Amino acid sequence: MRLFVLSMLSVLFFFGCAPKSQPPSANDAPRPETFVSHTIQYPGETLGLIARWYTGNSSNWEEIEAANPFIQVKNLQLGETIRIPDRLITRRDPLTEDFLKEQGQKQNEQVQVAQTEEPFVPDASQEPAGEQREIIGEINGEPLFAREPKEETPNDKLIKASMFGDAGQVKAAIEAGADPNTKENNRPVISWAAQAGNLEVVQALLSGGADKDLVDGIGHTALLRAADMGSVPVVKALAQAGANVNHKAPNGTTAVLMAVQNGNKELLEALLTAGADPNIADSNGDTPTLMAVQNDQPELLAVLATAKADLNPSSSYYTPLSYAISQENASMVKAVLEAGADPNAKPQSGGAPIFQALNSPEILDLLLAAKANPNVTNDYGQTALMVAVENDSVETTEKLLKAGADMNAKDQSGGTALTLAQNRSNSEIADLLKRSGATE
Repeated sequence: MRLFVLSMLSVLFFFGCAPKSQPPSANDAPRPETFVSHTIQYPGETLGLIARWYTGNSSNWEEIEAANPFIQVKNLQLGETIRIPDRLITRRDPLTEDFLKEQGQKQNEQVQVAQTEEPFVPDASQEPAGEQREIIGEINGEPLFAREPKEETPNDKLIKASMFGDAGQVKAAIEAGADPNTKENNRPVISWAAQAGNLEVVQALLSGGADKDLVDGIGHTALLRAADMGSVPVVKALAQAGANVNHKAPNGTTAVLMAVQNGNKELLEALLTAGADPNIADSNGDTPTLMAVQNDQPELLAVLATAKADLNPSSSYYTPLSYAISQENASMVKAVLEAGADPNAKPQSGGAPIFQALNSPEILDLLLAAKANPNVTNDYGQTALMVAVENDSVETTEKLLKAGADMNAKDQSGGTALTLAQNRSNSEIADLLKRSGATE
């Protein structure tokens, strides 16, 4: 028995001395994801091989694919830039040709076994070398190899020079008659150069007559490609050349939305300085200000507010303020209000912000300090005071009374806050209302 008591005392002592968990601080807020860029340099590169080199595991190619939504992963192009999430990286030195050769030898051995024991396609041994290379990629469950170089035409020289960042060769190719708007894989060369962040090449193409707003196969301009990669110098150069900074892709995105989504303040400021519209919404109706709040980016919200962005846009469910309240994010609520948002603005579907805040004293204080209307009603004719009484919240009732809530207002059925309190047998709130002047 004595041993049992001593054991229990030890347990109680341990838990009594254990450090208490601390509330999350502002530093714990999620940060925008960072990336390492890799440029396709050799024929034979695949996302699987790139993943194996940088992350140590070829199966990570699917995560890399997800980070590059505009890349055709089964048709990688020389000079194309791939973003690799920093969190996956285990090594940072550039991919080597020796590594590719070594992997190619291993895959050749695998393809020979596959053709002998279980051919991937009928008569695989009779397929040309290029098609066998595709078989290798499929057997390993990875995207196909990068396309091998073709015999060079004048336009091919321009494509190659653009992808490898050789501005001198770009100028020479154009002077030799190459079309500055030529495309590779249904993408203009200026699009490839912009995505790779090759400022000198972009400038050379613009000087050579390239169409600054020519779109690629998915409706993206060079400026959109540069914005997605966060290349501020290229975005500035294209904007100064007269590129459309408000181009909206078929999927609904704009350069401003990309900047906000990626948390890129410098890019956002550059676009707004160039005259970009801060209010263009995506295909879901979400505006840059709403997206900044959704991503918990008060600095970007402030930049947008300075550019006179609409702080009260309404999508189907949220305004920036109502979204911040729904997440119980008091610091973001404060940022939205300080930026100038209307504390009474309603979303298309939903009530006034004050009703959302009734269960959060801190947020309610922020709204009332910003002059939110305490007498606004919901669809049933109830005021915030009535809802607070229904919730049996003495603290909230006191806050609303101090803010000037009408204690004698009636709902659609003729009830008042006092009758609600009496019906709920809440004498504490009923007495509080009577002392404040509520009548029977």
